[in-house]
Amino acid sequence: MAYDMVAQQLLGKRRLVEGAGGGRLMAEVDRQRTIDQLKQTTVEEDKALLEGETDPSLVAAYNYRVGVKTSLAKYDGL
Repeated sequence: MAYDMVAQQLLGKRRLVEGAGGGRLMAEVDRQRTIDQLKQTTVEEDKALLEGETDPSLVAAYNYRVGVKTSLAKYDGL
């Protein structure tokens, strides 16, 4: 699952596989900043945002955020 791959990257358990930093671990400051941002809302709050949303870009973003948080919870208890 793609969300698991992202969760492992955020936890420093998996190297980045694409892009300019491919093959390296995500910088600790970037990992922590991302996790801090994810913790600003709960999965339930994110799902509530989805209910009335019609913008396809925001629907995709909220669904992705829910998926990443769900995967992180398996590894880290986010």
